[in-house]
Amino acid sequence: MDKPIKILFIEDSPHDVELIQRELRRASIEFSSYIVQTRIDFIYALEKFTPDLILSDFTLPQFNSLEALNIFKAKQNCYSLCKYYWCCCRKFYCRKYSSRSR
Repeated sequence: MDKPIKILFIEDSPHDVELIQRELRRASIEFSSYIVQTRIDFIYALEKFTPDLILSDFTLPQFNSLEALNIFKAKQNCYSLCKYYWCCCRKFYCRKYSSRSR
């Protein structure tokens, strides 16, 4: 059996997170999740939670997805074996980011 996907949410709306989680459960996708709203929590989650997937709101009151992407790129050498998919849900924008491709 495969291990659950580790999903990091950058989101300030608990309702939005719950909607996504509900759809994942409905699709029988096993996952664990961690939710952050600030830059400091995001950096902590990258280091300690080590997500397989990052789903991000486009803008938050103190932080935004482009800042998060820049932080992720700066720290990508720590995650060279994983592939990430960067999704900014509110703008229906999705960019694949892989630490192996440049």
